[in-house]
Amino acid sequence: MKETQESKTWDSYWNSNNINRDIMQVWAAYFVGLYEKTFGFTGSEVVLDFGAGFGNVSFFIRNKAQKIYLYDKSEYMLEVLKVNFQNSKNMHIISSVNDIDEKVDIILVNSVLQYMSIDELKKALLELQRICKPDTKIVFSDIIPHNYSKITDFLVQLKLSLKFRFFRKLMIYAVSNSVFSPSLSLSSNYLTKYDEDELIEILSEFNFASEKMESNFTFSKKRYTLVCTHQEKTHAKVKS
Repeated sequence: MKETQESKTWDSYWNSNNINRDIMQVWAAYFVGLYEKTFGFTGSEVVLDFGAGFGNVSFFIRNKAQKIYLYDKSEYMLEVLKVNFQNSKNMHIISSVNDIDEKVDIILVNSVLQYMSIDELKKALLELQRICKPDTKIVFSDIIPHNYSKITDFLVQLKLSLKFRFFRKLMIYAVSNSVFSPSLSLSSNYLTKYDEDELIEILSEFNFASEKMESNFTFSKKRYTLVCTHQEKTHAKVKS
């Protein structure tokens, strides 16, 4: 697939260290808290953290699941993950979903879809099918609808920064991206947005039945979360 300017921009961003880890950690804690409140863990689950980033979500669930696979497209993130979890026996860093040779119980896709094109999403779904049981749960959180507003998002982040005491860090992060990453200061132009029905239809093509959660599993209530289960064993084909 030919790289778009958007994908090149995000690839460059995620392979850099110009990312506010503190803010990402707060978002991850928020996600895990809502997931656990809704579904809980038994301690026997095999989990795939798809688009793991710095591994914040996996860090919060490391003692709640039996085994966790951490995948990220960014080479920089993979190197950070290897350092962060080098002594964790139940954490497995992978550079491809194809590295998983067993079925998983849960796939967490937290705040990732907006950085993938629809074609990339379809190819990922095809890969994820292979490791799904009939009842494997996939959580797609922080999905951005077409009426996305950067202003709304920032106001929500501002409110949470005061609650969790990282207001100063949020301001530094916002100014830094505006000055040093001007393309990403207009990031709404680079994010993939999904109409709810459109996304559910895409997921159904790959035999995933979807349910929209009452609340988004991350900070913005203007975004949404879908929880999917794999319904059939037959594999879909990506249309050329």
